[in-house]
Amino acid sequence: MNEDNSKTYIEGEVKNYGYNGMTLSESRALNLSQNAFSSALDWKSSKVTDGKVGYIGTVGNTISMMARDADNSKFSMRDQATREYLNIGYAVGTYLSLKLVPAPVSAGVNTIADERLEEFNDREVPPKTKEQIEKDNEKYVREKIEESLD
Repeated sequence: MNEDNSKTYIEGEVKNYGYNGMTLSESRALNLSQNAFSSALDWKSSKVTDGKVGYIGTVGNTISMMARDADNSKFSMRDQATREYLNIGYAVGTYLSLKLVPAPVSAGVNTIADERLEEFNDREVPPKTKEQIEKDNEKYVREKIEESLD
């Protein structure tokens, strides 16, 4: 790969997958550290409250994931909705695991599961280019209008 191809690849990687100009690997490292921190908060809040409140980190992490997935420059309306449904389902599953499994085990499992969810979301509902977003939004709006007319 010559220098021009390498530069184009890196620019494309940052444009499509990075957060605030980060590369894919940097954003993955940031996500992993954020997930570990939220799991640590879950474990600590559960320990301090004798298991009554063990979801502080999960709530914060879910809000953060939803904010990232609501980015109009990376996802169409349909993709945003899909990713948000996945996030909500995941948050409910995480909450249940915190209630059913001991906090240290749940915190460790949820750290790994958070990262797997991000990978799944990026694989199944990947970021799109501006042109792809516009086309998908037009199609989505047309479908919703037709549904409301039926």
